[in-house]
Amino acid sequence: LKNEVEEQTAKLTEANHKLEHERDIARKDMHMASVVQQKFFHAPDQKFSNWDYAVCYEPFSEVSGDLFNFYYEQDSLQGVSVFDASGHGVAASLITMLSENVIKTIYSESRKKHKHLSEILTDLNNGIIEAKGDVDNFLTGVLISITEKTDGNCKIDIADAGHPYPILYRADAKEIV
Repeated sequence: LKNEVEEQTAKLTEANHKLEHERDIARKDMHMASVVQQKFFHAPDQKFSNWDYAVCYEPFSEVSGDLFNFYYEQDSLQGVSVFDASGHGVAASLITMLSENVIKTIYSESRKKHKHLSEILTDLNNGIIEAKGDVDNFLTGVLISITEKTDGNCKIDIADAGHPYPILYRADAKEIV
C-alpha cells in the first residue's frame, strides 16, 4: 500500500508540474495577445481640425471583444466606428481583430463611393459573415460618418447595428445629446 501511495503521489506531482507549466504558457500567450490587441486598437496620435476626442479602453479581461477605429485623412476626421463582439476572452478578441480589417477596408472603400451608411452596414455584415465562416459569434456596433463643410460646420450620420448610440456633447451649449 505504501508503494502504491508513493507511486500515485509521484504521478500527481508530475501531473501538477505539467499543468503549472501549461498554465504559465497560457498566461504568457494571453499577455502577448493583450499587448497585440492594445497596439491594434488605439486612438490616433494626432489632432483633428474642429474635433476633440477622448478614448478610455479598459477590457473586461486581459483581451476584449470591443473594437473602435477613427477614419481620417491628414487632420480631417471622416468617421468613427465602435463594435463589440459577443462573448468575452480570446474568442471574442480574435473576432474583433478579424472584423477590424473587414470594417476598415469596406468603410474606406464605401465612403469613396459615397454609399449610404445603411448600405455600408449591410456590406460590413456580409463581409464579416464571410470572413468568420462558421464561427458562432456576432457583433453589434455604431458607424459614424463625418462630412466637414467649407463653412466650418459638419454633417454627422450615424448607423446603429444593435449597439447603444454614442453620447454627443455640445461644448457651446454645454449640453449632452
